[in-house]
Amino acid sequence: MIDLQLQRLPFASPAYALSIALRHSLLRAPLGLHFTLPELLAEQDQIHLGAWAGDELVGCLVLAPVDLHTVRMRQVAVRADRQSLGVGTTLVRYSEEVAREHYFDTLTLHARSTAVPFYQKLGYRQEQVEFMEVGIPHIRMWLPL
Repeated sequence: MIDLQLQRLPFASPAYALSIALRHSLLRAPLGLHFTLPELLAEQDQIHLGAWAGDELVGCLVLAPVDLHTVRMRQVAVRADRQSLGVGTTLVRYSEEVAREHYFDTLTLHARSTAVPFYQKLGYRQEQVEFMEVGIPHIRMWLPL
């Protein structure tokens, strides 16, 4: 476990720009994908969270409201050299707190198949149907808040 500072990242701030770079390098670039301007503009009303180790952004994720009761966690990224140190777990737990503060009662996500065991350990439930998203297998998961 490493010492982390957790915070919201204001849209279009320098910290938000760092989160875009982190998400791109870990989640998009390996699949040959790039953010488009409309995709980024659509994030304006979403909640951006970051985990900092000193002055380095080591993890981030986005919470996107689905409706009044449900929020979707997306774009969870933790720097490769900080994985398996509790960053992801701490960031996900923080996102659950933030979701509760916004009065959501269900948190959903589309987990890459390789990440399903991580979310299961955190109590997330899964549907049995695998589906393709951005060209790779995913499983829909959720957690009652």
